[in-house]
Amino acid sequence: IYESIISFPKQIESAWKEIANIEIPKNCPLAKNVIICGMGGSALGGRIVDSFLVEKNRVPVEIVTDFELPEYVDKNTLVIISSYSGNTEETLKAYEKAKYKKAMIFCITAGGVLKELIEKVEVNGYLIDPKYNPSGQPRMGLGYSITSILALLTKCGFVETDKNISEVTNFLKGLKEEIAKNLAKN
Repeated sequence: IYESIISFPKQIESAWKEIANIEIPKNCPLAKNVIICGMGGSALGGRIVDSFLVEKNRVPVEIVTDFELPEYVDKNTLVIISSYSGNTEETLKAYEKAKYKKAMIFCITAGGVLKELIEKVEVNGYLIDPKYNPSGQPRMGLGYSITSILALLTKCGFVETDKNISEVTNFLKGLKEEIAKNLAKN
């Protein structure tokens, strides 16, 4: 867990660079709303992004932690399916419903069924390479989750990031050194 925590800045850098090279749903900039589907640690990234974008996002964002999608989901909705394992039952059901409603879909995962869908090019998505999350726990891969959602929303034109990602990661790297010093003292 410690190694995953101190690798948080590397998770951010990795996700930001990798999303820049990923194809997004072609009509993504035209979406009228965004739904982020996930459970537990996979939903946490969406909640964090939503909390600091409340006044900056040009479209409404809703977090769904259930089997059901809101009735208004349609072809004008961007649905972000986030499941670290790629096998979360609720999230897979949400994917099926988004597909049925012809929504724009983007998946974020490190494995499982969602990984297979991305690799088969059935859906656009970001495959997390968890090299900076040696614990393997979804909550410890939060840098990937937060950054991939933020990068996607930025790439779609929904938000403008106020800070350069390198500034953020440099700040966090400084904290990492401070944490290491404090641990050494104890």
